[in-house]
Amino acid sequence: MRNRITVAARSAPSGTPPRRMALRVLASGALALAVGAAAAAGLGAQEILAASDAVRYPGHGFSVVNTLVEYRQGRQTDTSSLMVYSRPDASGQFRNLVRFVAPARDAGKLMLYSGRDLWFHDPTQRATVRLSPQQRLLGQASNGDVVTVNLARDYQATDAGQEEVTDGERVRRNCHRLTLAGRTAEATYHRIELWVTVDGHRPVKAR
Repeated sequence: MRNRITVAARSAPSGTPPRRMALRVLASGALALAVGAAAAAGLGAQEILAASDAVRYPGHGFSVVNTLVEYRQGRQTDTSSLMVYSRPDASGQFRNLVRFVAPARDAGKLMLYSGRDLWFHDPTQRATVRLSPQQRLLGQASNGDVVTVNLARDYQATDAGQEEVTDGERVRRNCHRLTLAGRTAEATYHRIELWVTVDGHRPVKAR
């Protein structure tokens, strides 16, 4: 890739020393070169998304507790805790076993996500049914939100620019705002907005 940089210098005001004018032109040229080099070295939107996946999930099996909290008009109305056991498969996606921990009414229920199949088992009813990742689990959270997914495989990303957002620790972060479009009808959402830190590609917020 070649970058062509044009530096335009305005006429110097009356009385401006020629050397000072030349230094201004050189400084402008250096800044333009630095910006061009940074853009050339930067990652594309899809590469940023893949880097974000690598931050969220290691390349080996793991377990994690997911706690979902629902708020309505600024007040907490419901919560649910789930234990997720996950391991990658040959396709680069993950196989997941989800065990409901709380509230007590749901404890012991299971979800199994393998490939594109999602199954729900209720031991009290001795029933197993197939679910869709798009179905709601709690409030606006869907079944697909609690299983491990490879976003770079399921979504096509475009970079909508940079902006500052507040993370879960109330710290302002400079982020890429990515727009994700589902590649297939099986994707949990047709469209996602994802904020990823410029430094380190850590996911901060999604909508």
